[in-house]
Amino acid sequence: MSELPETERLRREILEMFGLRDRAVSIAHSNIDRRLDAMNEFRAALDDQSKHFVDRKELDLRMIVLEERLTTLERYQNKVIGAVCIVAILVPLLLRMVFK
Repeated sequence: MSELPETERLRREILEMFGLRDRAVSIAHSNIDRRLDAMNEFRAALDDQSKHFVDRKELDLRMIVLEERLTTLERYQNKVIGAVCIVAILVPLLLRMVFK
Protein backbone atom coordinates (compact mmCIF):
# COMPACT_ATOMS: atom_id res chain seq x y z
CA MET A 1 0.00 0.00 0.00
CA SER A 2 2.88 2.38 0.55
CA GLU A 3 3.78 2.09 -3.14
CA LEU A 4 0.51 3.57 -4.30
CA PRO A 5 1.04 6.93 -2.65
CA GLU A 6 4.66 6.92 -3.97
CA THR A 7 3.38 6.07 -7.44
CA GLU A 8 0.73 8.74 -7.15
CA ARG A 9 3.34 11.28 -6.04
CA LEU A 10 5.56 10.40 -9.02
CA ARG A 11 2.61 10.55 -11.36
CA ARG A 12 1.73 14.04 -10.06
CA GLU A 13 5.36 15.19 -10.35
CA ILE A 14 5.53 13.91 -13.92
CA LEU A 15 2.25 15.63 -14.77
CA GLU A 16 3.53 18.84 -13.17
CA MET A 17 6.77 18.57 -15.17
CA PHE A 18 4.79 18.05 -18.39
CA GLY A 19 2.67 21.06 -17.49
CA LEU A 20 5.78 23.17 -16.90
CA ARG A 21 7.26 21.91 -20.15
CA ASP A 22 4.06 22.79 -22.03
CA ARG A 23 4.07 26.25 -20.46
CA ALA A 24 7.74 26.77 -21.43
CA VAL A 25 6.98 25.66 -24.99
CA SER A 26 4.01 28.02 -25.11
CA ILE A 27 6.15 30.93 -23.87
CA ALA A 28 8.88 30.09 -26.39
CA HIS A 29 6.26 29.90 -29.13
CA SER A 30 4.94 33.35 -28.17
CA ASN A 31 8.47 34.77 -28.14
CA ILE A 32 9.20 33.34 -31.58
CA ASP A 33 5.92 34.73 -32.91
CA ARG A 34 6.82 38.20 -31.58
CA ARG A 35 10.27 38.00 -33.15
CA LEU A 36 8.87 36.83 -36.46
CA ASP A 37 6.34 39.67 -36.41
CA ALA A 38 9.16 42.15 -35.77
CA MET A 39 11.18 40.61 -38.60
CA ASN A 40 8.19 40.85 -40.93
CA GLU A 41 7.70 44.50 -40.01
CA PHE A 42 11.38 45.16 -40.69
CA ARG A 43 11.19 43.29 -43.98
CA ALA A 44 8.11 45.30 -44.99
CA ALA A 45 9.91 48.54 -44.12
CA LEU A 46 12.89 47.51 -46.26
CA ASP A 47 10.54 46.54 -49.07
CA ASP A 48 8.79 49.91 -48.88
CA GLN A 49 12.13 51.72 -48.76
CA SER A 50 13.50 49.83 -51.75
CA LYS A 51 10.53 50.98 -53.85
CA HIS A 52 11.91 54.51 -53.60
CA PHE A 53 15.40 53.57 -54.75
CA VAL A 54 16.45 54.38 -58.29
CA ASP A 55 17.63 51.40 -60.28
CA ARG A 56 21.16 51.21 -61.67
CA LYS A 57 20.23 51.74 -65.33
CA GLU A 58 18.17 54.83 -64.56
CA LEU A 59 20.96 56.21 -62.40
CA ASP A 60 23.53 55.61 -65.13
CA LEU A 61 21.35 57.41 -67.69
CA ARG A 62 20.88 60.37 -65.35
CA MET A 63 24.61 60.48 -64.68
CA ILE A 64 25.35 60.57 -68.42
CA VAL A 65 22.96 63.48 -68.90
CA LEU A 66 24.45 65.34 -65.94
CA GLU A 67 28.00 64.71 -67.17
CA GLU A 68 27.07 66.09 -70.60
CA ARG A 69 25.54 69.19 -69.00
CA LEU A 70 28.60 69.63 -66.81
CA THR A 71 30.91 69.35 -69.83
CA THR A 72 28.82 71.99 -71.65
CA LEU A 73 29.01 74.31 -68.64
CA GLU A 74 32.76 73.78 -68.33
CA ARG A 75 33.25 74.65 -72.01
CA TYR A 76 31.12 77.77 -71.60
CA GLN A 77 33.06 78.73 -68.48
CA ASN A 78 36.36 78.29 -70.34
CA LYS A 79 35.09 80.51 -73.17
CA VAL A 80 34.00 83.19 -70.68
CA ILE A 81 37.34 83.04 -68.86
CA GLY A 82 39.17 83.27 -72.19
CA ALA A 83 37.08 86.27 -73.26
CA VAL A 84 37.66 88.02 -69.92
CA CYS A 85 41.41 87.41 -70.21
CA ILE A 86 41.45 88.84 -73.72
CA VAL A 87 39.46 91.88 -72.58
CA ALA A 88 41.78 92.28 -69.59
CA ILE A 89 44.76 92.33 -71.92
CA LEU A 90 43.26 94.40 -74.75
CA VAL A 91 41.61 97.18 -72.70
CA PRO A 92 44.84 98.42 -71.11
CA LEU A 93 46.61 98.18 -74.49
CA LEU A 94 43.87 100.14 -76.24
CA LEU A 95 43.77 102.74 -73.47
CA ARG A 96 47.51 103.07 -73.67
CA MET A 97 47.33 103.54 -77.44
CA VAL A 98 44.52 106.11 -77.16
CA PHE A 99 46.04 108.19 -74.36
CA LYS A 100 49.64 108.09 -75.54
